[in-house]
Amino acid sequence: MRRYDSLWTALGLAWDLGYVIAIPLVALALLGRWLDKQWGSSPLMLLVGVAAAFVITSIWLAMKMKEITKEMSQESGIGNKESGHDTKNP
Repeated sequence: MRRYDSLWTALGLAWDLGYVIAIPLVALALLGRWLDKQWGSSPLMLLVGVAAAFVITSIWLAMKMKEITKEMSQESGIGNKESGHDTKNP
């Protein structure tokens, strides 16, 4: 049963990371393309939008990884206390 739990956890993580990457890229690329059409600056605003998406995605991924790492360390700490193992004093 535990195998399926880890599978669903991995699929959930992949889904989260997928939208963290896709949402800013699609939204800012479309905005950049629209601005290029309005101002006749093709492909400048598209490239600015993609670069901004890269920066936003990097920050968002760093925050997400920090959150996941914190959750994993809390889960492993709880498991070690329950089993009688102390991680600080082996």
